[in-house]
Amino acid sequence: MSFFLALSSLGVQETTEPVQVEFVSFEQPKEGQPYYLGIHLDVQEGWKTYWKNPGEAGYPLSIDWTLPEGYFVEEILWPTPHKSVVEGMVVYGYDEPVTLIAKIIPGKASSEPIKATV
Repeated sequence: MSFFLALSSLGVQETTEPVQVEFVSFEQPKEGQPYYLGIHLDVQEGWKTYWKNPGEAGYPLSIDWTLPEGYFVEEILWPTPHKSVVEGMVVYGYDEPVTLIAKIIPGKASSEPIKATV
């Protein structure tokens, strides 16, 4: 599954995938100041997404950022995952809505949107 998000839209893209993804703004960014951006995953019943360490099966959720020049993202803050056993293997992930937190460190002022493929 892959989703393309643009900060300028701050909404869910139309998709039939079992996980809906959207950016969540926690604060109004101030020029030159770090700020937090959420990546909200709305997981449909019966589905799951994996944690940064998926355990013995699955693949970790990945985020490929496209940022304006000079911007960077600090390490993602992950909520504590659920532990489950699938066919005898321990896995870590989320089977309900969850929001990952990214700290954005801005560079020069830019009109380019922040984008991510999740």
